[in-house]
Amino acid sequence: MPIARDNTAIYTVLAEQTLIERALGHLRAMGLTVNAPKLAPKKNAIGGRVPQPDAYVKLGVGKTLHEYAIEAKKHLAPANLGATLQQLAGYEGRKLIIAEYIPAPLGERLRALGVAFADAQGNAWIHEPPVLIWAVGHKADAKPRAHRAARLFQPGGLKVIFALLCVPKLIDEPLRTIADKANVALGTAAWVMEDLRTQDYVRDLGKRGRTLTNRRKLMHLWVDAYPHQLKPKLQPRHFTAADADWWRRINLQKAGALLGGEPAGAALTNYLKPEKTTLYLKQGLATLIAQAVLLPPHDAPNVELVPVFWNFEFKGTLPNLAPPLLVFADLLATGDDRCIETAKLIDEQYLVELTREA
Repeated sequence: MPIARDNTAIYTVLAEQTLIERALGHLRAMGLTVNAPKLAPKKNAIGGRVPQPDAYVKLGVGKTLHEYAIEAKKHLAPANLGATLQQLAGYEGRKLIIAEYIPAPLGERLRALGVAFADAQGNAWIHEPPVLIWAVGHKADAKPRAHRAARLFQPGGLKVIFALLCVPKLIDEPLRTIADKANVALGTAAWVMEDLRTQDYVRDLGKRGRTLTNRRKLMHLWVDAYPHQLKPKLQPRHFTAADADWWRRINLQKAGALLGGEPAGAALTNYLKPEKTTLYLKQGLATLIAQAVLLPPHDAPNVELVPVFWNFEFKGTLPNLAPPLLVFADLLATGDDRCIETAKLIDEQYLVELTREA
């Protein structure tokens, strides 16, 4: 029922606010002056929807306070770090990541990038004179529970959202067509569309049909969830190739393969030199293996083969490439600086227009 789904959204917001307050409480205990956080406005001055942080907070020493845009992440890991950094890049001014727990290696990475953070265990790094906080070594109180995404951002919901973002005209098609293109059951498509309505991602326009709204926010949420909610369910297979350019010498169309990740990023931008290969396969491995020498994975496999999980043809890019949104997500999930920069170029060249409000 819609009321139950609305309550779910409310509980998610409350949990997010609680997480923010817990992390800020540790900063106060360290002697910082921390004002009460304020929720970000939903629209800009002309009414257009723009990416917004979860909240703003002013903190510092005494009366010397600086405002930070907060990006709250219940679960922050290397797989969604790139997506989080991409979100931060869209906010103006100073930024602060808040999470339940940030282990020391991830905290060191954020410090090296100059990104302020604080977690709910007391770990933090903030360097904004006169403030210098570098607190590490606090462990999680107990073994964290497995991260469970909201229903929309579990595998079925992610498949439908992916199809709608890649093919915006699909939003106005019959439910059965949406289910077919997203490669999900009709019942799954039905509850996903209803959840999208109640959470203001789908709006009914009467005789003019439907429209997908808040597209940029939906895209960022999808990219954040894909690497740890949907991709593992696809059971990717990993191999090692002695030659990093092996994929250039095979017939991708015959193998039913689409380039993803670094090779696709290179093809779309002419910016990246691929070191690892991701392929999305429309069929089994046999045809591909017949063309390429792939060895069992060693300590650092450089080939990833993933089944295609959608049922539509994406037009508008070079042949034999996965949709740019998926390439964008693959690159961000690496957490690698060169891949993140390539992802930014893909966003600017392909995704900004694709996710523009109708």
